[in-house]
Amino acid sequence: MNESLNNIELRSERTRSIIGEIPPVLVRTGTVAVCIVLILLIAAAWIIPYPENISADGVVKDDANGSYTVKVFVPYALSESVKTGMPARIEVEGYPAQEAGYIDASVASMSENVLNFNDKNGFEATLSIVRLPDGIRLHDGMPVKVNVIVSQKSIINRLFQK
Repeated sequence: MNESLNNIELRSERTRSIIGEIPPVLVRTGTVAVCIVLILLIAAAWIIPYPENISADGVVKDDANGSYTVKVFVPYALSESVKTGMPARIEVEGYPAQEAGYIDASVASMSENVLNFNDKNGFEATLSIVRLPDGIRLHDGMPVKVNVIVSQKSIINRLFQK
């Protein structure tokens, strides 16, 4: 064992410089690859929209003419975000969205009167159904989960704009 420690071969100056140096081609290609990935991530964050939505529980109401609307309680703090004409997606209890799909709707109106629901103040929004997927049967009084899409800004726009 002692003999192997004593037989350490001394390397020349040139060999030591080659071993201790990182190849410049590797440094350049690595730097370029990292820059390209960063640029692609920033471009994706700038282009791809990130929907901001408000979730609420609602109830299906049967109109006199046979069509359905959905009544939703919007808390007072979020009421300024919800405007007439905004799109919404509705998931019906008993019909999983992965299988049956979502009901497309839009905000038809917002009530002017403040309501008190479960010790919270807010407004009632009425949603009109735009598209009802096949296989979903609505009934008066059915509970639903509603997502009102408030904005479709990209992540970069959210960071730099208010």
